[in-house]
Amino acid sequence: IQFDSNLRGFMPASHADTARIKDISILLSQKVRCEVLEVDQKNKKLIVSRRKVLHMEQRACQEKSLAELEVGQVRQGTVVNLTDYGAFVDLNGVHGLVHVSDMSWSQISKPSEAVKLGDEVTVKVLRVSKERNRVSLGLKQVTPDPWESVASDFPVQSRVKARIVKLTDFGAFAEVADGVQALIPLSEMSWNHRPTNAADFVEMGQTIDTVVISVDDKRRRMGLSIRQLSENPWRSIGEKYPLESVISGKVTTLLDFGALVAIENGVEGLV
Repeated sequence: IQFDSNLRGFMPASHADTARIKDISILLSQKVRCEVLEVDQKNKKLIVSRRKVLHMEQRACQEKSLAELEVGQVRQGTVVNLTDYGAFVDLNGVHGLVHVSDMSWSQISKPSEAVKLGDEVTVKVLRVSKERNRVSLGLKQVTPDPWESVASDFPVQSRVKARIVKLTDFGAFAEVADGVQALIPLSEMSWNHRPTNAADFVEMGQTIDTVVISVDDKRRRMGLSIRQLSENPWRSIGEKYPLESVISGKVTTLLDFGALVAIENGVEGLV
């Protein structure tokens, strides 16, 4: 390195930048700021470091940026790292974490489903710990919470299309909008009250028609029904099939004490 006072100094390659530079010749003819590491007056030699100056400038920038961050601010940043539990976003030198639970109103299993390295994103500052240099950010918080309008968007008794996203022993969960999942109880899948499995009626990924039967936006819960798309056949069963009448049906289940016979959709009789 040539100084203005006609002095020359030596900068080791490891001190050229904060990260390793494969080809240090890219710095030729550039003016750079360096910190003097060693002075050998006898041999008129200097050893200098550009890396130390860059680190100092980065720390100053980080401290300034961190001091300016406040909870509730909306900022632009760049995704610089992905982990199993979230993504780190660079906000002008400060790296904040967007936890996977704060990436989308919809349920996602890994951060890469929402962002990728290098993405420019808009985030909201959720928490700031200036003592610990930690910042928590949110992606989904920059968009409206879908549950805020669920009651008006999906009133009780309205019909809605829903996509099955999970099967359980007690029913199935279906997504009616991004970030809004509702439960279809097992008892609301058919007018037939015989215990069965949700997989007998729906399958994962299937989009079906349903009826909204309950909405609790405060507890973020919604109930759907498949069977209420049609009239309850049991309301008129006595008129359609009076006592002593002869009818035909299909045997659906054999039991130790008899057999179940399907008379029509949703109606079974016991022999």
